[in-house]
Order: sequence, then C-alpha cells, then structure tokens
Amino acid sequence: MGVRSLPTTSEGGTRKGKRARVLFKATIRFHGRETESRVRDLSPLGALIELDNPPPLGSQLLFMRGAVAAAARVAWVGGDRVGIAFDHPVNEKEMLAQRPMPAPKMPAKPIDPRSLYRRPGVQFIRLSDEERRLAQVWASQMGLSFED
Repeated sequence: MGVRSLPTTSEGGTRKGKRARVLFKATIRFHGRETESRVRDLSPLGALIELDNPPPLGSQLLFMRGAVAAAARVAWVGGDRVGIAFDHPVNEKEMLAQRPMPAPKMPAKPIDPRSLYRRPGVQFIRLSDEERRLAQVWASQMGLSFED
C-alpha cells in the first residue's frame, strides 16, 4: 500500500490531496440495503470502491468500516467502480486501522454441556430408567426434547 498523487479526476478536474492505494472490504448502505464493497483507494475526501450493483450518480450513502462510518455521495460511476465523496473529511489512519473481527475458533474437543452450568454445591445425578422415561413423557407433553 502506498500513497501517490492522482492529478486529475474522471471529469478532468484537479484532485485535491493524495489517495492511498488500498485493498480492503467496507460495507455500503444505500436505498435501505447494505452491500459489501472492495475499497481500492482512499483519501480524507473520498474513495474508489467496487461493488456489484452500484448506486446511481448523486446517491447519498453511508460508508462503514469496522466502528467507523462516514456519510458520502456518489461522485461518479463507471461499471462496477464508484467514486464517492465524503460529506466531511475522514481520518484515513483511523479507517485503515479498523480490522474485521476474527471468526471464533471452534474448540479442539467437544464441550460437555454440563460443564457450562456447574455451580458450587450442585451435583448431576444419573436418572434411573423409569425416571428417564417419565422425564421424556413430560418433556414431549410440554413440546420439549429430553436428552441426558
């Protein structure tokens, strides 16, 4: 990831500031729906994003990455690429520092569900065959399942 000046916009105007070339995911909310996008470059004033069904030119949207969100509008559209202009300058470093939450790791061995409910002084006892049958009948009448 580097920073370079891009002297002109697609409209032929002058670009203000530098853009950081990046590649990360962000969520875009527009027209009452959220969609995932790929961010290709970023500056305090805007970003270049790619998404499958881009919003129309001039649309208002919300750009979200982690805990950071910024209101923006669509400045230009070209295929699946969209240039967005933030309503207020964003802190690039804060935006780049956002990391998605890692997926929880599954335990190496199965967890005994009884261990989740242990309280001091409480003991689990084995049911007799008759007690188990009665518990199953009661559970089925209550719309529950009984497993031990």
